[in-house]
Amino acid sequence: MRKGLPIGIVLGAALAFGLFKAVASRRSEAGPAAAAANVKPAAGATSPQVDAVRADLAAAEEEGRTLAGTLQDLEAKAAAAAARPVVPAAKASRNPWADLGGRIFRLRDKFKNKDERSDPEIQEMMLAFLEVAKRMQDEHGMTMDQLGFAPWGLPMMMLAVLEASDCPPDAEQAAKLNAVIERAEAQWEQFAKSRDEMSALEQTRALLDLETASPSRLQSLLTAEQTSLLHDLELFKGERLPIGRNSTSASTREAVAAGFLDSWSSSLKLNDTQRISVGPVVDEYIREYEALQADFAAKEASGQKPSELARAVAEVDLMLRTQKRIAGTLRLSEEQTGLLRAWDDVYEFTLKK
Repeated sequence: MRKGLPIGIVLGAALAFGLFKAVASRRSEAGPAAAAANVKPAAGATSPQVDAVRADLAAAEEEGRTLAGTLQDLEAKAAAAAARPVVPAAKASRNPWADLGGRIFRLRDKFKNKDERSDPEIQEMMLAFLEVAKRMQDEHGMTMDQLGFAPWGLPMMMLAVLEASDCPPDAEQAAKLNAVIERAEAQWEQFAKSRDEMSALEQTRALLDLETASPSRLQSLLTAEQTSLLHDLELFKGERLPIGRNSTSASTREAVAAGFLDSWSSSLKLNDTQRISVGPVVDEYIREYEALQADFAAKEASGQKPSELARAVAEVDLMLRTQKRIAGTLRLSEEQTGLLRAWDDVYEFTLKK
């Protein structure tokens, strides 16, 4: 799993994606018009079919000029956004997404409709989102991936949308929601002080302890109407846990072990001797993973289904123990030690029946 794309790449990708979707969608609808762009009728030729092709060609050329102008306008806005100096926000309770929350709510139907995501208002909203996201990254040292659960990211955006909606939190709700955010802010500050001393997977484990690591912690405080609104916006669907899973499916445990052995050896650049030595560690991981899944299943059967967060915590803890076994079992080079420190994947598998 790769985390934290630079904001410039994200911004460029967002613009390119929006434009690509607009072009692809319109061309697929145009059908013959797209083909007409490459087949020009002979000068002076005329017939109903030729006239139709000429009309399609003219429409396609006009669309091309319009899209080119849209791209030029967006590039200028993106450049201005990227060049704008970061103004440190006051450490006050003001939600950095307050202004954008109202726009998201107002444009929610357009945003859900993929055919309308090239709409100028949606494009402006996406640019505004990226501006706030960049500011939050700079101020709090977050990656783009971490915006999903860090307090200044999706959690505060979720509150901003609710506050601008037709079902805003009442005073009691707002106090409880803000208390969760404030605890998460304090937790993040503690995390930020020590994260440079942590491995990548240790950082993942620390982030799972954030009050806002799972949207369900906030959503448990919401009414059914509020929850429905947020689920209706695809931005707020599902868990966004800070965990990278490497999944595999095989018919036998031996096949799973062979796949993990290849993957781990490649990730850590193990030599042939180290590859042999790490084999028992792989086998132990598989046994412990199966025991963990059996425990999850037993709890679910008894009516105490573990949350996605609880599962993630247990799986990351298992992988951390495994990484320590690898470090204790193998004589790693300096490069390999660095690779182990940066290794943040959690491995899971299912056996085909």
